Amino acid sequence: MQAAAPCSFAVEPTGKLFSEAGSESSFALITTSGCEWSPSTTDDWVFITSEESGIGPGVVSYGVRDNTTGSPRQGSITVGGVSFRIVQDGGTLADCIYVLNPVSANFNSAGGSGSVQIVTEERCAWEATTNVTWITLTSQIVGIGSNTVTYTVKSNSGPGRAGIIMIGGQLFKVKQKGG
Repeated sequence: MQAAAPCSFAVEPTGKLFSEAGSESSFALITTSGCEWSPSTTDDWVFITSEESGIGPGVVSYGVRDNTTGSPRQGSITVGGVSFRIVQDGGTLADCIYVLNPVSANFNSAGGSGSVQIVTEERCAWEATTNVTWITLTSQIVGIGSNTVTYTVKSNSGPGRAGIIMIGGQLFKVKQKGG
């Protein structure tokens, strides 16, 4: 008799940015059937609204309380040994300036990986998103202050294409040749 494969877990997306107003949201927990899990947080401003535990793939629902501190904050929910990262603005987003370096990248049809640095003040929160399925963000997608966002570009057997990664309201353009 063969032993069961160990359980592995992933969350989709890996994080979320909130305004200073409290709100609720959810994320998907990806695992195989039979794998038990229980979400938890140590942050008093984050609360879990879904079931206390589950088995197999599922959805974790949660909320964040209003941020009245005037500063951005970071928290997380841990489930199955994986952390879902939460960043909440402290009311400073409106006057934050974000600079990306570089501002674009080109790939051949084989695809590949890359990174873009976001430069901003330590008090400024940001979120990274993409508008296409062939670009995958491989680093944390939310943060506070300067950081680096990494990504991969899938291979392309069709015509050339273009996509965008948006970070802190700034556009990082990705072009890929056809195959």
